[in-house]
Amino acid sequence: MEGLDDYTSACEFYSKGLSLHPQSGFTRYFLNNNIGYSLNQLGRFADAEPYCRAAIEVEERCHNAYKNLGVSLTGQKRYAEASVCFVQAIRAGPRDRRALLCLERLVTEVPEILSLVPGLEKDLDDCRVLDQGSSPSKN
Repeated sequence: MEGLDDYTSACEFYSKGLSLHPQSGFTRYFLNNNIGYSLNQLGRFADAEPYCRAAIEVEERCHNAYKNLGVSLTGQKRYAEASVCFVQAIRAGPRDRRALLCLERLVTEVPEILSLVPGLEKDLDDCRVLDQGSSPSKN
């Protein structure tokens, strides 16, 4: 359903998967992360946040949940927290440039974030260096 841009149905199916209490950490990560992603696509940013956080709790090394949490927090106008999540996503998955694009858009749209988050300008520069040779990937 997600592939068909039917994010409401995707949320329903991913939720059904979670209701089965999967034992696999990867499956729990995947379901929580993809519910968060789908809710973000629906503009339901506050609803997405706990799923993104649950995905991170299951697997803190996977970058997508940090990126999706950053999108959720941006949608909630919690820009400083979002910027930190985007930096974490870039560091965890430097080959996937979507988090860098989100961070650059955030800095462009909310330039005062650079003065609100200590070290963000340096983090952004460091992340641009990490981005060398990256390519986009799915959610």
